[in-house]
Amino acid sequence: MRAEAGLCLALVLGFTAPVWSMESDSGQPIYIEADGATYDDNTGVSVYTGSVEVTQGSMWLKSDKLVVYTQERKPYKYVATGDPVTWKQTPNTGAEDLHGRSLTLEYYTDTELMVMIEKAVVRQGKDTYASERIEYDKKNAIVKAGQASSNGKRVHITLHPKDEKEK
Repeated sequence: MRAEAGLCLALVLGFTAPVWSMESDSGQPIYIEADGATYDDNTGVSVYTGSVEVTQGSMWLKSDKLVVYTQERKPYKYVATGDPVTWKQTPNTGAEDLHGRSLTLEYYTDTELMVMIEKAVVRQGKDTYASERIEYDKKNAIVKAGQASSNGKRVHITLHPKDEKEK
């Protein structure tokens, strides 16, 4: 039970939309800095390249490239890639920050699904969760790590007991 609760907590973060964020983060402005940016009004695709940094409230993300797909100027899919994509988030007031990394991070706004792909790691304090793929379905509060056909690749979870003063 501790592993399931910890993994859910570890993945309740925010990515330029309120998927991982504290309640107050979703109402904050989104700031994007990059070496270059393009927007194609015909396709509704924005591409940010070169040391891309995104902040929104307590959420921070860094990637080599961020692609934002929009329909009627509303984002429906975000894809961040990097070596690695890294992020940090405060899940709620007083909680330890969450840190994550993967080579690709996708977020789908309509289904509220976040997918970390390849070398995915989520860390909070001393606890870590690692897999080649970690999915978090916020709408249904379902976390999936690994794949059914993982070809011997395993999910690795390390949980440390709480100190007496933390209980």
